[in-house]
Amino acid sequence: MNVATILASLRANVIKLEHNQSKVTDRFKLVQLEVTVETNGHDHVLEIQAEFQKRGYDIIKVY
Repeated sequence: MNVATILASLRANVIKLEHNQSKVTDRFKLVQLEVTVETNGHDHVLEIQAEFQKRGYDIIKVY
């Protein structure tokens, strides 16, 4: 399942999505995504984080 589909299934409103392969150690296998989403509060943020972590994504929250 791709990032956009996961966010849509969690009812997160995507404001901005950027990707950068030059910031990772193995640019042929990995990509860094910076996603700005509109959420329904702190619990919604935790739900989104948990879903991505369950699927093996590394999450770094930036406010």
